[in-house]
Amino acid sequence: MLCSAYYGGDCHVVGVNTLTYHRCRAEITARKYFTIDQCSDGQVMNRPIQTAEAGYSQQYNPNTNPPMCNWFNCTRSIDQPFTLCHGRHSCRIPQAILYYGEGESLCPLHKHANFINMKFTCVTGMFSVLF
Repeated sequence: MLCSAYYGGDCHVVGVNTLTYHRCRAEITARKYFTIDQCSDGQVMNRPIQTAEAGYSQQYNPNTNPPMCNWFNCTRSIDQPFTLCHGRHSCRIPQAILYYGEGESLCPLHKHANFINMKFTCVTGMFSVLF
């Protein structure tokens, strides 16, 4: 259901649960995905996803379990989670989004990212009270 001022009423969101997803990329990312499945049963990721960033950490160690990547040197907004995850209970994002092509880089000293960080809200539903 679409909830907006266009319909002339109050919008109410039910079952709100705000979460953070932070994961390191695998050492070899071919055919690897970030699987985001943190919404409870019956909930979906609501738009807008609050933040979605790729980042670089000097403390990156993909061989620990879970991988360690907890010091943020630089981050950059990424769009893929917005399009792949909105309105879904869970989603998969290819880890290849952390690699940048020719002429691009994450930040001045680091070409590629080694972690993803997202903040999003899971909701049960929305309803409008029309006047």
